[in-house]
Amino acid sequence: NFEVINNDVCEDAFEVTCGDTVMGNTNTILNTNTGGNSAPDSWYSYVGASERELVTISLCGDGTDFDTVLRVYDACDGTEIATNDDSCGVASELRFTSDGTTTYYIMVEGFGSASGNYEMNVSCEAPAANDLFADAIEVFCDDSVMGSTLNATFDDVGECGTSNTAPGVWYYLRDTSDLEGTIDIATCSDNTDYDTKLSVFTVSAEGLVCVTGNDDDCPGFQSAVNFPTDGNTTFLVLVHGFSSGVGNFELTVGCNRTPPANDDIANAYPPSPDWECPGSIVDENVALPAATTEGGNPVDCNIDGANGVWYGGVSPIDATITVTIESPAGASFVTAYTADEYPATEEDLTLLDGVQCVPGSTLTYETLEGQVVYIFVVNSGGRSDVTFTCEPLLGTEENTIEGFSFYPNPANDTVNLSSVDTIDTVVIYNILGQKVIDLNVEATSSQINVSNLNTGTYLMKVSVNGETATYKVIKR
Repeated sequence: NFEVINNDVCEDAFEVTCGDTVMGNTNTILNTNTGGNSAPDSWYSYVGASERELVTISLCGDGTDFDTVLRVYDACDGTEIATNDDSCGVASELRFTSDGTTTYYIMVEGFGSASGNYEMNVSCEAPAANDLFADAIEVFCDDSVMGSTLNATFDDVGECGTSNTAPGVWYYLRDTSDLEGTIDIATCSDNTDYDTKLSVFTVSAEGLVCVTGNDDDCPGFQSAVNFPTDGNTTFLVLVHGFSSGVGNFELTVGCNRTPPANDDIANAYPPSPDWECPGSIVDENVALPAATTEGGNPVDCNIDGANGVWYGGVSPIDATITVTIESPAGASFVTAYTADEYPATEEDLTLLDGVQCVPGSTLTYETLEGQVVYIFVVNSGGRSDVTFTCEPLLGTEENTIEGFSFYPNPANDTVNLSSVDTIDTVVIYNILGQKVIDLNVEATSSQINVSNLNTGTYLMKVSVNGETATYKVIKR
């Protein structure tokens, strides 16, 4: 007498583990049909080793000699979770995800009524590190990362911008810039070797919320998405494939910030059209880090490559102006320029007299009525209010001497003086009060050479027969 060991029914399944190779057959008199067709079958059981893993069951070995079918169930008389008919010729192979604790049941049978010998190989792999959205890998603006869905499983998250049928992996982008704009994410690279899809989500209390998705946007059936951001949102990105496709990919991320309205010098605007002096005004919550790169340079202060915003106009009064970045962060820079005319380009500007071309978060300068002034502000580390404070410039009232005149004004090289009475002295000051020309005239007419003066506004103090008056002179 001897005992016949038979795995003809699920309850008598033989246990297999990762790395096993099992030889068997379904054509003995002991094998019966339990699979719903007329082919006899054999059963095996598999239980995981506490961690999620991808389990591959293959009948593709040389020991298989008939047309096979594979099925996997989550219990005897349970739910079929995977099936395959023909994967390698007429032999079968499938892969399923083990949760690490469930006992799975594997049925080997034939197509139709076929039966024969088989060689069954069991292999296991760890799933991709970012296979689940809870394990998403962080990416950043301007990133380029390599990834793969070869060891990924299917994510049952529904359709988002495109159908969802293939295994996928997850990434997340945490946008904390506080800057509005758009985000570009793509797999459009020679390093991507299969037909990809992209789906982008946010997370709410109810679960994933679809933002956008794409199937084919670039050559090679690869994918790209562009979507808006408020600068305070985390986005989840699912990289998956067309049909059941899997493969390797390169994922690129680009962040495009919306520049402030006065990003370009052509759009420079005065702090306020109704500015009262003394007084202060505030340009609130300026998105300074979103400013684009300057491509031109004023005279005496190179700003090529800086990212800033512009304020500019013609001074309505003689005043002392203080400009302050209220929340300096990162690289901060405030400087002032003048020009012959308004509006102007970067190349038309010259550093304002008395202003230094150095980093800083505040600047105080003096300006005279009619003077063209441009302010350039950089704050690369965050949004900020930009405050302008005005105080009247005292002691520069223009009065006149009867019978005295001068021309031209503005002047390029020479100022001509004429008076009915003898002109005693002429002294010219810059707006900081520094003496730049001092002449004893002792005549009723004269010329002053101003060709060496910088472009800007000056004060000319004239003395005639003991009477003194102050005039504004503009040097072109």
